[in-house]
Amino acid sequence: MKSPMRTSLPDPRIALSSLILLAAAACRGLSFPAGGMRDHPAALVGQWVDSAKSTAADTSLWLLDGSGNDGSQHIRRPFDERSGSTGPFIATTARHFGYWFFRGTLQDTSDRALCFTNRPGRSAPTCRPFDFDSVITPGGVRRRLVVRSYQGAHTISDRVLLERMP
Repeated sequence: MKSPMRTSLPDPRIALSSLILLAAAACRGLSFPAGGMRDHPAALVGQWVDSAKSTAADTSLWLLDGSGNDGSQHIRRPFDERSGSTGPFIATTARHFGYWFFRGTLQDTSDRALCFTNRPGRSAPTCRPFDFDSVITPGGVRRRLVVRSYQGAHTISDRVLLERMP
């Protein structure tokens, strides 16, 4: 016995729901549900001294925390002109910029990047290649992170970041 042919169109609500689910999945891309935007390797987490923006009396820090928060902080040592000496270090309140994540594998120097975004899921991240190694300094061996062609407030340049020593 032949089954009767369907003569009605599918329910438009089901078709619309399916279309919305497919579009949402396509927009999320590789970061859904726990992909790239959640990758914050412990090797990159920490307080990093921005060597281009730091002096003996004023240290500019990049703060990359393990949950992906990207921030900055300044530590300065004021100079008292009356006594001619420096005072104790003063730290400003940490400032939140946005979020960071890692793309690639740490061992693959040709295809890895640090990515920054202000609004995850709403604004496209800016991803920059980087070098990661260690250097010997007067204070000891420190990790070094060089972010290539970083877009600062006024210039684009390589940013050399050194691990902050306690």
